[in-house]
Amino acid sequence: MRRLLLFLPFLLLTLWAATADELKIRIMESLARLVTHKENPGVYIDTGKRFDTKAAALSKMRIVSSCETADVLFTENVGALMERCRIRPGQLVFSLSYRDYLAHKERTIGAFFWQKGRPNIILNGEELEKERIEIPKRYEKYVE
Repeated sequence: MRRLLLFLPFLLLTLWAATADELKIRIMESLARLVTHKENPGVYIDTGKRFDTKAAALSKMRIVSSCETADVLFTENVGALMERCRIRPGQLVFSLSYRDYLAHKERTIGAFFWQKGRPNIILNGEELEKERIEIPKRYEKYVE
């Protein structure tokens, strides 16, 4: 019984982490498909963390290992990404940090971050217009 009580927290933590990764991947997939209008966009995720491979495998986006081949890039540090990668016209960058989004707003199409345990999405209206990206009405509440 004691072993079960010791094992249970680890099991619950593992299940929660897999579910959180699945949610993150699904939101990233939705955002990538929204802004590219592609069914299977190439996505580069620069977080320094590994996502659950099962969650990533379930998505319809292609997770690419090189920022140069991606359609959409998700990063926690836009400045460092811009130094490391040559971002070509048409590649779209999402910040995974609200603070980083505010610091690099002119370089990002939007932000996706967690605040108080909830996912938050912001779409940059100026960048959407500059890139000539039209979004469905149901996403207009995320545009600033």
